[in-house]
Amino acid sequence: MDKKITIFLLFVVVGIFLFFHFYNIDKRIGFGWDQESYSYQVANIIKNHKLTLIGPRSADIKGFFLGPYFIYLLIPFYLLTHLHPFALTIFVVVYNLLFLLASLILLTKIFDFYTAILFLLFWSINPQLVSYDIVPWNPIFIALGFIICWYLLKKILKNNKIKDWALLGLLSGIMINFHFSFIFVLVFNGTFILIMETKNKFKDWKKIITALATFGLTFLPLVLFDLRHDFLNAKLFIDFFFGAHNQVAHDIYTWMPVFNNMIKPVIVLSENSATITLYLLILVMIAYSIIKKKDSYQKTFFYSALVTWLIFPVFFTIYSKRPSEYYFLFAMPLIYLSIICFFSDIKLKYLSLFLAFLLLILNFGELKSITGSYPFGLYYKDAAVKRLATIVKNKTKLNVTIKVPLGENNGYNYLIEYYRIKQSGNFNDPLIEIMVPPQPGNIKIGTIGLKIPKELK
Repeated sequence: MDKKITIFLLFVVVGIFLFFHFYNIDKRIGFGWDQESYSYQVANIIKNHKLTLIGPRSADIKGFFLGPYFIYLLIPFYLLTHLHPFALTIFVVVYNLLFLLASLILLTKIFDFYTAILFLLFWSINPQLVSYDIVPWNPIFIALGFIICWYLLKKILKNNKIKDWALLGLLSGIMINFHFSFIFVLVFNGTFILIMETKNKFKDWKKIITALATFGLTFLPLVLFDLRHDFLNAKLFIDFFFGAHNQVAHDIYTWMPVFNNMIKPVIVLSENSATITLYLLILVMIAYSIIKKKDSYQKTFFYSALVTWLIFPVFFTIYSKRPSEYYFLFAMPLIYLSIICFFSDIKLKYLSLFLAFLLLILNFGELKSITGSYPFGLYYKDAAVKRLATIVKNKTKLNVTIKVPLGENNGYNYLIEYYRIKQSGNFNDPLIEIMVPPQPGNIKIGTIGLKIPKELK
């Protein structure tokens, strides 16, 4: 590729990525149940100097606890903001810059620059993925973790150093502690190592044990928690997958519409038939790459991708309960790399570029929409509570109630505590109402209203 064209393409793709991820970013960050929970956990660590052994729950109140590493990761950001949740916005910016650099550098080393830049372009024009990239939560690391694993596997195949085995185990363990859906990346990693070691007649068994040891080490906080709490988390894990609520008949195809929602920006259709068609097309593309690739790493890469691609529908069919869309985040890197490598293998690599810009046009309306302000996000909740704090400054005889749509009440209590709004708990004292939608006479902050009693005005 001509050097000038390469530089131009790089600037265009990086510009697209930065625009859709960072434009109006301060008003796009949510502050819901997950984020408020993270904030309380981090604040407890910083204030009371007690590290937690558990992180967030994997699904809902019936779910099991994940490891605490995501909470630890947020500590420096909350220290920077003195416990203000704007730390989450800074975290999102830092993460996305890291993803941008890692995608460019690592995918160039694994494949080539053209593959790396196209992958980043496809990622940047997918409104579903951009939306997930700016949510400060633990699943955000799935794609980045997958890419780093690919790089470590290449280093292992090439140099076979024990430190890379140890890093692979450590990274895999931390990532699955971030979110359980990283299990599919472990399927990929395991398949890759199995193929590699079959050729080597399993001469690297000491290094495999090292990787398993560092992987297991990441679960030490959860093990300590269980030893202290009568194996509570182990029981929750078993019950989540094998409990009585799983004996009820479920729809084994319930995952398909969810998967369709995830890949809709790729196929621009919402029918199950389109989902099945894309699934089969990716299957064919992966198989074709296995046949065409001569490089040992890339051939093993696509064998591992094939196994992962075949296994995940089986898992969700057996699971037979509706997952969330982000459970399929692991599949998106495989989809995009399969498309890019297929067109490259058939000597039509510029078709990938054409397809990317076609999808940009088709998804532009939704991309534009996701850059808009989130009316119930961190920015407006913070502005409302901060305004309230100035109104009731030095007043203690009051209470605050939150009258908002179902699911939008989270975040306010943390902010009320952060701004030191003291509530008396006495029902005879004036009651301030935080309301959505605002009512006549309310102080309005965006779509949030503050109803201030006469006694406090």
